[in-house]
Amino acid sequence: MKSNPYLFLGAGFSIGTNQKNGPLASGEDLKKKVIIDLLQFDEHSTEYYELIRTDLSRVSQFVIRTLGEQSLHDFICDNFVGVDPFPFHYQLNKYMWERIYTTNIDDVVETIFKKNKQPLLIQNMKRASTLKKQKQTEYFKLHGCVNNPSEGFTFSTSEYLDSIKNSTDHRISSFCIDIHTHDFIFLGTSFDEINLDYYLKRYEEAGSTRGKLFFISPSNSILMKSRISELNGILIPWNTEEFLYFISNNINKNQGNTKETLERNLIHKGFIPYDYYVRDNKGENKSQLYFGYEPKIEDILYDWDFINPRIEEVITDIHAGQWKYFLITGKSLVGKTTALLRVGMELQKSGYFVLHAIGRELNLKSLQELLRENKTQAQVAILIDDASFVYNSISNLHANFFNDKKVVFVTTSRVYMHSKKKYNFRPHTYKEYLIDSDISFPLAQKIVTKLEEKGYLGNLQKFATQKEQIEYFLHKNDLMSALIDITYSNSTSGFHYRFRKEINEAFRKNDGSVRSFLIILSLFEKLDLPYVPNELVTLIYKSNSKDLLNKSNDYTKNSRMGGIKLRSGHFHKEILYKIPPQTIVEEIKEILIAISGQITEHGRSYWNEIFEAFLKHKFLSDVLKINNTLINELYSKIRRYFDHLSYYWLQLGLVEQRIGEFDRAYNHFRQAEVLQPNSYQIKHAIGRNYMRHAKTKFSLTEAVSLFEEGEEVLLSLIKERELYQARAFSVHCYIFEKISFCRKFNQEISNEKLREMLAYLNDLQDKDNPDPRFESIKRYLYKYIKDVDKLAIIKIKIEDLVKYSYLFKSINEDQLTWDLDPE
Repeated sequence: MKSNPYLFLGAGFSIGTNQKNGPLASGEDLKKKVIIDLLQFDEHSTEYYELIRTDLSRVSQFVIRTLGEQSLHDFICDNFVGVDPFPFHYQLNKYMWERIYTTNIDDVVETIFKKNKQPLLIQNMKRASTLKKQKQTEYFKLHGCVNNPSEGFTFSTSEYLDSIKNSTDHRISSFCIDIHTHDFIFLGTSFDEINLDYYLKRYEEAGSTRGKLFFISPSNSILMKSRISELNGILIPWNTEEFLYFISNNINKNQGNTKETLERNLIHKGFIPYDYYVRDNKGENKSQLYFGYEPKIEDILYDWDFINPRIEEVITDIHAGQWKYFLITGKSLVGKTTALLRVGMELQKSGYFVLHAIGRELNLKSLQELLRENKTQAQVAILIDDASFVYNSISNLHANFFNDKKVVFVTTSRVYMHSKKKYNFRPHTYKEYLIDSDISFPLAQKIVTKLEEKGYLGNLQKFATQKEQIEYFLHKNDLMSALIDITYSNSTSGFHYRFRKEINEAFRKNDGSVRSFLIILSLFEKLDLPYVPNELVTLIYKSNSKDLLNKSNDYTKNSRMGGIKLRSGHFHKEILYKIPPQTIVEEIKEILIAISGQITEHGRSYWNEIFEAFLKHKFLSDVLKINNTLINELYSKIRRYFDHLSYYWLQLGLVEQRIGEFDRAYNHFRQAEVLQPNSYQIKHAIGRNYMRHAKTKFSLTEAVSLFEEGEEVLLSLIKERELYQARAFSVHCYIFEKISFCRKFNQEISNEKLREMLAYLNDLQDKDNPDPRFESIKRYLYKYIKDVDKLAIIKIKIEDLVKYSYLFKSINEDQLTWDLDPE
């Protein structure tokens, strides 16, 4: 095992331990007690004889129908709470398990951790607990918990079937996600448990991305051996006691402060050291980089990549030591990931300890602890691909976060998401690098030289000179198209034509699952989300997921992050063009419901990024062109899954604000504020809601009163918060709304207030990197000053003409309202 495994506990882990009513009952013993003690059927009665021959789930269902659910739950709690573990059980947390799953409802594990004074986060609710801390084992009780009976138990047939269907349960969805990527040790399980078979089917659906299974059992059952063989699992013939003492006496001794332990723990936390990449490569000097496949570290090791001039600039700037964050941006398929991997390789060669973040969640606290406890190189570089969703996390790190180590972050992001999120960084801490889709002459030279060196010139061979080959690339729209064309050509029989034909064929076959999956892949591409997680496919399509992936294989490719994407990002338009808005909304609803169990208020994972992208009213309306009626219907259908999250209420309020329902919007913004009282986004939304509401009034007195309420909120955000955080939205929004309001009601803005507005913009221009987002609002303010004949308040010196060049440009006022709300 290269990563730390997760533990899955079955009923055999607890059976035989003592409780006030005697030894903890097995399934058969519990069934007998239910029939005699709870239902009070005599052991010699016909009823007893009939019930004892059926399984526990059906007996439980009978109890619920006759005595009620509460009677069953009270009886179960009385027989499973206050369990006294065996002495060997206390060896369990001698090993630092990150996660333990169980179908048991007793409190054996809770007692072990409590008496050993070890922290344990008990996940015994359908939603995720918000109490997570570092160095703490998470304990997922899949079928209920005697310490939280209000969430119910999975004992009866109906309860069991409900649990299978409920991917919105945080516990169930977490298991379905973890089984894709982690090794699991099953302890105390038997293969006559129907619930275990369900969880193993989830494992089979995970396909090639799944981890390894280890079964600890002394059983020689032929059925068990056969099933384990089907799963490519490993059977270790120990009982629970033998396994736990092995953990205590052997594995725990090997968790010292060694380089190997550090590497294993880093990999487990989602950070791959470049040393591991270099050492573990198989020496395959081949590449599929030129055919549109995901770049691999081997492509860099064996120099298959074209080194873009921007890469050299990034490396030079990192060595200069002036910045902490190096943000590489560009459209899809322009080579951002290849550039990131190359930067990492060059930094490793120059003595950096380079870590490639590949996890779904950026666990910086764990990384901090691992690096503090180990003597790694003094210079650390952390590489993060598609990083816009963690900008907030990495930008808030304090200077001494990693003690005496120099730590830099090198990231990639698509342009649109980067432009929305980059304002999390202080201006002096980061530098941006745009990798343009256009091919420059120096890059074209490098491409041609490299293709010739590797023997992949394709139909470029037809050109007589290298100059003509270079000219070929200079006339192409982007590198990926050029590479595809030199292999497949642009004819109607080429790659593009065949792909479109295959997509059309898939839709004509009317395979509902394939159609649905292609729509979801296209939506992810449209929203600039880099991949569809494999786990999400399982959560949505369940037992059909493996077959679906096989059927879709012609149109998709695997992402290095454990996900699926369209083989070419250029074709999502071809797919979405065929789909009515109602169907798109239905697919979005399924996505949101499927991931709901993973979304928490302060989450910073890729799941939260998916949630925010698909719920964001601006994307739904402006990008996907879905009307507000359908958006409102979507929000209504998913409310019960997300009504504990401030982001849900914020987006609901924003769409209501957009359609003029300002009172409803205000109410929902306040609900969001209760859940997230210090949120800048929510306060901004409340302030703007007052201002927009004011412009709908006919009474000047009422309008002024509302506007001043909003003005006070926005000015407090501009003045009381650090300017870099408010600049992107509050200044822009305030100036636009102030001028718009005064124009409508023929109100004059004082010279003092106009100078104040100019000062806000000048301060932004002085402190921020140039950003076209603000050019329109600058021109808007100037036009207003000119219209009211107050140009005299602008004092322009000759040396400031460049700074004020925006004053002489035209303006499209319709674009001003696009980005007035923060992300």
